[in-house]
Amino acid sequence: MLLDLYHLAANGQDVPRAVREEGATAGHCQIADFPGRGEPGSGTLPLAAWLADLRAAGYDGWVGLEYKPTVPTAESFGALPDLI
Repeated sequence: MLLDLYHLAANGQDVPRAVREEGATAGHCQIADFPGRGEPGSGTLPLAAWLADLRAAGYDGWVGLEYKPTVPTAESFGALPDLI
């Protein structure tokens, strides 16, 4: 199962509930910030907290980056260490 945090938030879903209830069984997770689908830190989503909760729920896989950079791509990686 794919746990797409951006699309869950954009569609008005309860992301913390999905993370808690589905985190251990998710096969893949991907992120982008909202609104605008930009890099982490460009919007309003608490991605660092959600990813920490996802790990606490048992997810141990990779996190895919599904965002559209709002700055040059290399610069868009700047916030990624804050998500670990």
